[in-house]
Amino acid sequence: MTGIPPEDGAGPAQKVGIDADNVVGSNVYQDSVHNEYVTHKSVRYELRADASPEEKYRVGLAYLRDGCPSLARELISDARAKGHDSGEVRFHLALALLSRRSYRDLDEEERERLIALPQGAEALPANEWTRALIAVSAVLACYDDPSLNPASALQKLDRIADAQRRMISKHLALVLTASIRESLWAETRQNAREGRLAGDRRKRVWAYFHPVPAKPRHRPVPPSTVTTRDRLRTGIGTLVAAGALGCLGWTILSSGQALSIVAYVLLLSAGCAALRTGLEWRHLAGRLAAKERLFSRRGLRADYAEPGFAQSVDAKVRYYFAKFAPRGIDNKEWRRESAGIQTALRNELVDTYRESRTTAGQVYWLIHFHAREARRRWTAGSLFEYHERYRVRPATKLLCVLSCLTLLACSIQIGSAAVRVEIVPNAIAAVLALVGALAAVPGWAHIVCERRRIADEAWERMEVLWDREAEYRRWKRQLDDIRPREEEMEDWLGCDRTMILDKALTHYKLAWRDVLAYAFLQTPGSNPKQARLHNGPWRYTVYDVRLFLITVDGVREFTIELDFERVVFGDEERTNYRFDAVSSVHVTISQELRHTLELTLLNGQPRQIRVIDDHLRAEEGEDARKVVALNLDTAGFKPTLHILEGIAAEGKGWIDRDPDIRAQRRAGVPGGA
Repeated sequence: MTGIPPEDGAGPAQKVGIDADNVVGSNVYQDSVHNEYVTHKSVRYELRADASPEEKYRVGLAYLRDGCPSLARELISDARAKGHDSGEVRFHLALALLSRRSYRDLDEEERERLIALPQGAEALPANEWTRALIAVSAVLACYDDPSLNPASALQKLDRIADAQRRMISKHLALVLTASIRESLWAETRQNAREGRLAGDRRKRVWAYFHPVPAKPRHRPVPPSTVTTRDRLRTGIGTLVAAGALGCLGWTILSSGQALSIVAYVLLLSAGCAALRTGLEWRHLAGRLAAKERLFSRRGLRADYAEPGFAQSVDAKVRYYFAKFAPRGIDNKEWRRESAGIQTALRNELVDTYRESRTTAGQVYWLIHFHAREARRRWTAGSLFEYHERYRVRPATKLLCVLSCLTLLACSIQIGSAAVRVEIVPNAIAAVLALVGALAAVPGWAHIVCERRRIADEAWERMEVLWDREAEYRRWKRQLDDIRPREEEMEDWLGCDRTMILDKALTHYKLAWRDVLAYAFLQTPGSNPKQARLHNGPWRYTVYDVRLFLITVDGVREFTIELDFERVVFGDEERTNYRFDAVSSVHVTISQELRHTLELTLLNGQPRQIRVIDDHLRAEEGEDARKVVALNLDTAGFKPTLHILEGIAAEGKGWIDRDPDIRAQRRAGVPGGA
């Protein structure tokens, strides 16, 4: 079976057991609302109030792997303080303390904790984690003691396992000395080049941003239109007609006229046959007319002027029905033939889901499913099978007509015979029988047909619901299988940042000895899709990544658009300015906790960079400020702000005062070249 394709340009046309056509460029049926928010429910970051140290360490490690070191520091430190200690715990705590940070970002307490971590390492088991911890200590020692040879730290790095070395290269990137970075750069760049496309990234990323499918529903069956008044009129009419016919029958039987007795028996038999076939005819004809109205090509299709749920559903219905047009039929003809089905589906979904806090993207799987089903049924010749289901058979029509004619003839015979016996009472009985029948027969027809309609519609809708539930289970299982893990998303993003850094170094023809400091600031790009795990950071399909390279000559700002979903780089923007050209750096925080960074140069207008947007709202059970802090952390906001504020406040003098840069110089970075 097929599934839902990546939406709105999720990569080239490829297959992973699903339809994966590239939607970009499709002419008319693009979704009008792209920026839906997706929150995946997960226990990855869930932590009970009475969590054990081991559980806190597990969640802290998850945050570290997923690019959220601030929370990782807090949880791993707490776990270690409560007795969960080992070489692995200490190693990851060191990474958490330094991940996305440089030495200048650490306070005195954190520096002391870093120094204390390797102490007593000889008493720990001699495994890869302990050796990696010692290697981290050797790397940091090169900052504090300029007499140490970085080659000793490199030897320790070379002796540890590849997995631990890659973690050190990733998390300690801002504290590695220039010579160590230079030595590891070729390996880091090659790992990033290979890792960007690892794990079938292009075929799977779209599933992370795909909205969680809404559970299948169906509209409730419209209630019966039979009223108490209808039942009362039908009951009285039935009693009157039955009583009058009983009186006439007694008169006929008492008269002993054989012909009249036979006519009376035929009247009762023809009445039953006429009633049965007439009800069948009316029910089938009514159901057919209702289906024709439901699937009419001229069915109601509202014109939604404002973007929203209904307009998005309407556009996606038309898109998918055009996408899954059967072979051998012209697109215009298919749109004309399926117009009524499209309208009925659109109306049902809007009525069923619009008031349930469901986004349009969550019902796309349903539209996709019904569009495919329409194609399958057209190919099988059963798209309009209700024509056959509710067709009144000629035999039913013939029997009904003959029964009615027989009933009429017998009524005339019985009426005339009864009047001849006794005119006044039998004439009154005949009139009452006619009046009662005129009230009872339409009433019973309405009651019986409504009951059958409700039963039919309930069965039809249950059949549809069963099909939808089967598709829902299949599609949700497939999404869960394809959706990347959180650490995969962070690894791919880290590889992208490394390749951006490589592009910048190559463009500016810089070696690592020329770079005194650098910082990444990644913000949402233009109109991205966005998703996250509960209590996790937001991730986007498009990023604007800014890289600030600090050299002795000034600041080189390299901005590039990253299409994370397609794994391609977009437009680049490069800005170079001297230290004294930075006039001011200002951060604005709104009541909604939106963060905007404003960078002003002496010769230009202020440039505003939105770091945290309005959509970063907290879900139920989350702390809004924690969510904002988490995303500031993953965006690289604090290291970037520290560098820019230092430059704005002190100009080139910031280089001489920054302890990290002084350590870099002691480790071999030239002071003026």
